[in-house]
Amino acid sequence: MEPIMTRLRIPDAASLLTPKQLAFIERYLVHFNATQAAKEAGYSAKSARQTGCELLQHPAVQFALSARRREVREQASVDRERVLLELSRIAFADIRLLYDANGALLPPRDWPDDIAAAVSGLDTTELLSDGSGGVTRKVRLADKLGALDKLARHLGLYEADHQQSGQGVVESMRALIAAAHGTAIRPGLVIPDDDD
Repeated sequence: MEPIMTRLRIPDAASLLTPKQLAFIERYLVHFNATQAAKEAGYSAKSARQTGCELLQHPAVQFALSARRREVREQASVDRERVLLELSRIAFADIRLLYDANGALLPPRDWPDDIAAAVSGLDTTELLSDGSGGVTRKVRLADKLGALDKLARHLGLYEADHQQSGQGVVESMRALIAAAHGTAIRPGLVIPDDDD
């Protein structure tokens, strides 16, 4: 038989929860801190940590929390593809696209969408000295290395590195054992495992 929670719709699940539990869900989605959310929902500060943990284990709360997350994501039009697109825009931003052929900074309205998405700030300062004026513009791009790191983690690129480096450690240890036993290190030399 199908569990009751999978058969319920969001309004039905919400009717199974107390007002404090519903408040906990809303507060938890703000900062993802169960202890703080429990306090903000009106639970005792002394037992907030335990209460928050228990609420996250409660099936009706889990179901309502999952449904509410989905609603929030849909309302914000945020999905995995959009996040990855924005990260890749930052990671592969080419600052040269902000300038014209003469090296002058283009007006922001003329920036290509990909590079505009990577800009985290634009400072404009008018300089007036000795009666002459000038304008200084500084463009700040979002953290390129951070975006590359997040993309690499999402794509599992570091996992392959760890597997390769792990093999190198094993081979290095075998070579050290061979050297300690006084045997020459030869290509293809197999050092038996202790289990053999």
